[in-house]
Amino acid sequence: RGPQQLADHAPPRPPAVSSAADTTDKMQVAILITVHDALQWVIQCILAIWTNTDESMYTLYLINDKSSDATLAQLKYLTEHRAKVRLVNWDARAKLNGYTRAINLGLRTARSEFAYDAYCLLNSDTEVLTSRWLTSMARAAFADPTIGIVGPLSNAASYQSVPKLREVVNGSSDWSKNALPGVWTSQGVNEAVVRASRRMLIDVPILNGFCLFIKREVVDAVGLMDDVAFPYGFGEENDYCMRTKRLGYQLKVYEGGYVWHHKSKSYGDDTRRTLASKSKKTMRQRWGAQITAAVKALESNIQLKETRRRVERVVHQSQCPEGTLRVLFVLNPTKKPPGQPTLAMHGGWISIFNQAWGLRQRGVCSMVAISQWTKATFEANFPQLRKMEFLLTYPDEVRSPVDLASALYPHVPVFDVIVATLFTTVEAIGYLASCYPHVQTGYFIQDYEADFDNIDEEQRRRAYESYTHVDGMVLFAKTEWLQTKVSTNHNVTVHKVLPSLDLSAFDQARQVFLAEEAAKRTKGAADAGGRGGGLLLEAGATTKAPDDDATNAAVVEHHKATRRGHSTAKGALLANASAVHVVAMVRPSTPRRNPKATLQVLRDIKVAFGPATVVHTFGCDDDELDVFLAEEAGADLADLARDRKALVTHHGTLARDQVAALFAASDIFLDMSHWQAFGRTGLEAMAAGCVPVLPVGSGSEEYAKHGVNAMLHNTSDWKDAVKHITFLVSQRADLERMRDTALATSKHYDFGSASFRMLTLFCATVARRSYLPLPKPCAETLKAAAARGAGD
Repeated sequence: RGPQQLADHAPPRPPAVSSAADTTDKMQVAILITVHDALQWVIQCILAIWTNTDESMYTLYLINDKSSDATLAQLKYLTEHRAKVRLVNWDARAKLNGYTRAINLGLRTARSEFAYDAYCLLNSDTEVLTSRWLTSMARAAFADPTIGIVGPLSNAASYQSVPKLREVVNGSSDWSKNALPGVWTSQGVNEAVVRASRRMLIDVPILNGFCLFIKREVVDAVGLMDDVAFPYGFGEENDYCMRTKRLGYQLKVYEGGYVWHHKSKSYGDDTRRTLASKSKKTMRQRWGAQITAAVKALESNIQLKETRRRVERVVHQSQCPEGTLRVLFVLNPTKKPPGQPTLAMHGGWISIFNQAWGLRQRGVCSMVAISQWTKATFEANFPQLRKMEFLLTYPDEVRSPVDLASALYPHVPVFDVIVATLFTTVEAIGYLASCYPHVQTGYFIQDYEADFDNIDEEQRRRAYESYTHVDGMVLFAKTEWLQTKVSTNHNVTVHKVLPSLDLSAFDQARQVFLAEEAAKRTKGAADAGGRGGGLLLEAGATTKAPDDDATNAAVVEHHKATRRGHSTAKGALLANASAVHVVAMVRPSTPRRNPKATLQVLRDIKVAFGPATVVHTFGCDDDELDVFLAEEAGADLADLARDRKALVTHHGTLARDQVAALFAASDIFLDMSHWQAFGRTGLEAMAAGCVPVLPVGSGSEEYAKHGVNAMLHNTSDWKDAVKHITFLVSQRADLERMRDTALATSKHYDFGSASFRMLTLFCATVARRSYLPLPKPCAETLKAAAARGAGD
């Protein structure tokens, strides 16, 4: 940049102070930088301070150390419009010729002008990267009255370097400068450090002098640097630290702070090595075994080693582009059964995957953590996942929340938000949040798990406490029913998000079914019994739906014609109408799905209507269903146990596309669950042209309206469901009317609105973190949300 551009560099806005009780908000700090030419790096250092520091908090002292007239003139021009900049020794009256003499002159000048609370000694080839750098150093230093000096991490600061400590240069070992990896920037590495940080203060015997935050009382007690023994620097800070420790003060590395160090710009690498070698001899003579012990302590410091490991994991394991919002949804461990297991896809999992996928489409780096063995099933149901890093798998042996937290521990620091999806995962993310303070925790509440039938009392207690288990956790749910239930029972705020539904597979399945039925009718190949022969239950089977509007209209009219049967007399219905197909999901392993009552309803409907109905079930394998009928259902279902295959067509465990095909070939979907937090399957049935019969008084009423697009029944009395299904089977005109309304209802739910609402919630939450910049695409999202009035 030219001098005028630099002079016009606008002062920054002061960043927000997060705590009114924080004493650092009124603190005054003198920032001291010695200038020994290297103009490019000095300007870069100054601009970074102006951009990233609350101007009310500091005064900048620039101390000339034998710089050229050109350097001094440009810096004078740059700073002349800044009120809080002091140019020291600009007339070169003091013949300093050395860093230590220059910094001492700066300290004396600052102390004579104002009673600063602290002094920050900063090398001229450094670059501060966040608006919180000085505030966080101040808070760290004043966190304990025994702390005297604090230093941050860096890319090049000997034992404070991250992620690597040393590297081989020209065949010999030297301190690492940690060059930027790949497409990373220094700002990106700073963010990686913040993500990896535990906000710890690490006790050390000496600190690197590239950036030292020194309390005033330390300078009062210890005095200035020794510019006689160390006139050129390189050792003066070690000596000062030893003198400070001798008076009882602690020295700390704040591992939540990071300052980039270009290193050796005023003095080249060769000069640096020569001066460092001389200072080592002086230090050994002065401090003897104490300095040897200090070096050994730094070499073996476990906390520094762990910090380097954590930062390296974030830098080298991140699969997300720099600066993007990163969200991890955590699914509960799923126990792998023996043999070649099949896995039924639960509606809650589909909700989570759809939300994560919708966020990915909006530029968020979203991922889902799952048990390793379930990966194949998820990829089969969501084939788009195979083309990207979307699934984060953890070992199948993981069982407990502690195991889960341990398995995810290396991966979590790269994320901004980690989201629990079941009460057991809440406990796991609680452990992880205690390790990674930058991570925002969330709970995507899928259901009111404290009311589940298949958990013991200890699990019920944990489920009940999960909503308040983690401080600061953001709770959100996709129905007003669930939002109200949790907020009322637990006195917490629950945000309302929209259900994320990809109903395209169900709409497509309907179009395919109608096209096939029309083709059969045209060719005279329709079965006399009606509609059961064309089910697409082969996994992955697809047929292109007609996309010509006229053809679609003809198909729909044909479909309605084949279903009409307006007579209310049962005899006329049986004689003249095609069969009505009724489908239900049966899961004996999930008591709240009410499997026995489900089968009782289906049995009664089949017995009552005979060939006028075809009954379908899915959701478990044949053996599990037969065992349930034999051992659990009892005498009430003895006839069904005896003649199951004659009464019910059971399709086993189905993939998502197979469920869509089954729904498209059916007329009525029965859900006998005691309650539904949302009831995704009911809405999927609607999208496929199936009228759902759903539990009353639960989350299904978010979209289901009794007698309009669905029938709502009391699941405590299975005969109520029989009554409603009897009505639909008997009254074909009402069935067709409700089918049309159900199809229209399903069109109101789209991917985009749901992902926007959830992204707005996440962005509003992470925007409160002042120690990391607002990630993409949050600025645009929050602006758009404000414009449209989105939110809770």
